[in-house]
Amino acid sequence: MKEDLETDTDVDSLIKELGFGGDFDPDKKSRKAREKHSPKSLSSDTMLETRPAGDWISRKISKPPCKLFGDLWSEGEIAILFSATGIGKSILAVQIAESIAKGCAIEPLECTAKPQKVLYLDFELTKAQFAARYSSDEKPARHLFPKNLIRAEICEFDSVPDTFKNNATAFLQHSVIAAINETEAKIIIIDNLTFLTGAGWTPLSLMKNLKLLAKNKSLSILVLAHSSEGRDCKPLTVNDLQGAKVLANYADSVFTLGRSIHAPNYRYIKHLKSRTSEPTHGAANVIVYRIIKTPASPDLQIPATFPGFDHLGFSEESAHFPDYFLKLQAAQDRDRKLQLRSARKSNSLTEHILTGQYARYLNP
Repeated sequence: MKEDLETDTDVDSLIKELGFGGDFDPDKKSRKAREKHSPKSLSSDTMLETRPAGDWISRKISKPPCKLFGDLWSEGEIAILFSATGIGKSILAVQIAESIAKGCAIEPLECTAKPQKVLYLDFELTKAQFAARYSSDEKPARHLFPKNLIRAEICEFDSVPDTFKNNATAFLQHSVIAAINETEAKIIIIDNLTFLTGAGWTPLSLMKNLKLLAKNKSLSILVLAHSSEGRDCKPLTVNDLQGAKVLANYADSVFTLGRSIHAPNYRYIKHLKSRTSEPTHGAANVIVYRIIKTPASPDLQIPATFPGFDHLGFSEESAHFPDYFLKLQAAQDRDRKLQLRSARKSNSLTEHILTGQYARYLNP
């Protein structure tokens, strides 16, 4: 694991911070389970728990996790949402965060989890940009977020503490763990992955440590990431994720956001990977949305303050590419030719009957 960690950072202190240091003390029940089933005595300072395979599928352990964003993200999972810049993944992520904080769903995907605290780590927007996005100048008015949706952004600081040897990336990662501990949130959204990497930290090493962190603290983590360039208007695959399969291997679920040709604010969601089930929203059944700004109340006097994804339906992914209209025109032309050909055959048959050419068959 050492080769995956920051070379300029104290590895032991970081592992301890993740919860696996010298003071790591699993709960009593887990420790007894290890001692019972292990052939020899194990130290409590271990990251592994061993038990017979049948014990792992007991009724208590196999209880299905609650859904946070349908089959695309469930409790206990690390999910990746990626797209090109400017598609709206941050808008969707904030909407997901609010839906979990309120315990309500984003149609047509279920949210079966109870309302709970969500920590949104925003490394994209400044305070002013976030305020502008979720407010209106008409009245003026601002969107009322639930109190258990907590947003964090980088504050002003004079210097990096000596503990991190002037390594700002390690200091930021330490701050992320501190925020998780402080808020006690179990639902974490990171916007985005790129900001937490650098100075020796690769996306791969970060994903490995997020996996450890999620496991130790029972977290559900959604990570936002960018897609590779030059893939507009083509079927989206895992290979379009920056870091590609290397990152996807450490994720339980991967889904992406695509742009539609039908309107500037039309988008679609495609599910690319799931460890728990076969994705139902693949290329043949993507979820179609439009991004609109809606009011927090049906009262028309309150201006719209919340940009979000409004469900329109389902379609094939190919229906959102520029050649869709060409294919549609070609299909219509084929149908028209078939109709004309059928009409000619029908007219020819009628003409032959009326002129008596088929009389010998009709009057034997």
